[in-house]
Amino acid sequence: MIARPSAVGRSVEGPGMSDFQWHQDSPRRIPARGFFEAPFRRQTWANILYLALSFPLGLTYFVVLVTVIATGGGMAITLVGIPILVGAMYAWPYLAEADRLMANALLRSAIPPLTFQQPERGGLWPGIRARLVSPATWLSLAYLLLRFPQGVAALVALCVALLAPVALVALPAYYWAGEGPEMFDGRHIDTFPEAIVLAVLGVALTFAGFHALNACACLSKRMTVALLTVPAALAPTHVPPAAEAPLPLDDEPAPAPRLVPGGPSISVDVAMRLVTVGGEPVDLTRREFDLLALFAANPGRPFSRDELLDRVWKGDYDVTDRTIDTHVQRLRKKLGDQADAIQTVWGVGYRFRER
Repeated sequence: MIARPSAVGRSVEGPGMSDFQWHQDSPRRIPARGFFEAPFRRQTWANILYLALSFPLGLTYFVVLVTVIATGGGMAITLVGIPILVGAMYAWPYLAEADRLMANALLRSAIPPLTFQQPERGGLWPGIRARLVSPATWLSLAYLLLRFPQGVAALVALCVALLAPVALVALPAYYWAGEGPEMFDGRHIDTFPEAIVLAVLGVALTFAGFHALNACACLSKRMTVALLTVPAALAPTHVPPAAEAPLPLDDEPAPAPRLVPGGPSISVDVAMRLVTVGGEPVDLTRREFDLLALFAANPGRPFSRDELLDRVWKGDYDVTDRTIDTHVQRLRKKLGDQADAIQTVWGVGYRFRER
């Protein structure tokens, strides 16, 4: 039986582990190449753009919401404020929806649209009551208010992780101005050798800063997912959740792989996280197992490397296309006679062969 790959389970390390797996399989092995690749990935710059937009958007959300809610609450005694509050309650989910779309586009999240409780009957009050009792109403409000402190944190992270190292890198160009820039304990950098040493340090800190910003974006993504995803227990019951937010392909029940005529078959037991080829067990790492389960659950469907990064690595930004290629090569080797079950789709990625 094939189902969605689970992140829970026992991983078995195979021989010949790639150096590009340090972020997952061997956290104590950090290759220099992986450290210096961060600024050259498109996802890194998408993360930086998201963080740069967080402060102005968060400030706007906070000021608008606090002003409208405070005005409506203060005027509620005159009954004029009640329509203001009701209008705000219907409006702020649209702001959260726009922010959700931005997060999905820049952070490669897959957050479904918010769903609200539908009124049991027509009329103004039943509609307002249904919106009041919908968890999505208050989750979206909490999310928008938290975007302000998150935006402040993002702005500080951008300044510390990028602007400060860049100032060090540029130090040889202005160390001679006046008494030289003051660094610490009242000491001024006023000689060329000192400026060169600090510039080299600034280069290293610049690359480290990109990794720190990726980590900040990952935390922001998790906050967005947590606050804009209504728990299943609280989801509206009037419509099946799948009707409003279709599950991704790897969440759908998948048929078992077809047998290979005259050859061994591949069997994947997701519950037990076991793989057998021709009845013989195969030891796979966690990522290898998740890749195979995703491929086998969607036979014939090509997956791009970006999709595999999103579905299998799920927010680990220190991953390159070569990481995926290395995992696929090792997986093919472990499948033995069934290595051709995973096909290369030139210019796209990989797919599981339909038998």
